[in-house]
Amino acid sequence: MIDVVFFDFDNTLYSHRDKKVPDSAKQAIKRLQEKNIKCVLATGRHITELRKFPDFETLGLDGYVLTDGQICMDKDFNIICSNPFEGEDLDDLIQVFKTKEYTMLLIEENQIYANKHNDPEIERKMFATSSVHPIKEFQENTVYMGVIFVEPDKEEPLKRLLPSCEFLRWSDYGIDVAQKGRSKLNGIYDFLDYYKISHENWVAVGDGQNDLEMIKNAPFSIAMGNAVEQVKKASKSVTSSVDEDGIFNAVNNVILPSLK
Repeated sequence: MIDVVFFDFDNTLYSHRDKKVPDSAKQAIKRLQEKNIKCVLATGRHITELRKFPDFETLGLDGYVLTDGQICMDKDFNIICSNPFEGEDLDDLIQVFKTKEYTMLLIEENQIYANKHNDPEIERKMFATSSVHPIKEFQENTVYMGVIFVEPDKEEPLKRLLPSCEFLRWSDYGIDVAQKGRSKLNGIYDFLDYYKISHENWVAVGDGQNDLEMIKNAPFSIAMGNAVEQVKKASKSVTSSVDEDGIFNAVNNVILPSLK
């Protein structure tokens, strides 16, 4: 039995080549919903970023696991569960933000801001939005996640500065930083528990390294054809790429036939 399918956004639902969610993916979502299967986004992105994508408002999704599981929203964008930074972990994160040794973003409930700017072209490419994030001092508000622009071979010193934090890499240029033990998977469990859905009745679809935990632990998982090798190896099935109707093929050739 399948009650929910959790989809990553970038390069899973959204094609960065074509700058849109493929029409075939939208059709596939509707087919699942016609079968009373919830379609939920599970992404590292924040709601303010997602709303900059022209296709986002038309998807009609049933819920949102955002900021790598730190914020969960219902279909009407009401927060139903969250996991903010607290205590020493928050102190350590803010200290890294204030020193400005690394280009860094702080993610709050209603805003994202930077301590300084990286190469603007890199930020635009990585975030696929039209403008870079504003520079601000720490706003003393609740913080849900940090984003740090750092390459893999320069990541080790950060782990010493943030010893109790979870590092979730989403590209060769950046990582999401969450409370220890938190990932998309924890947000998915929070979402399932809120709606009293069994932990055995869901599917994960993704492509990136920050999808790995949900892919490894899902009762059934599907990697995109463009997924990193770790995700493909951990997944129970592999579909075509986002630019080759990957979601449509996953839904019609794998998920729906499994219901029969």
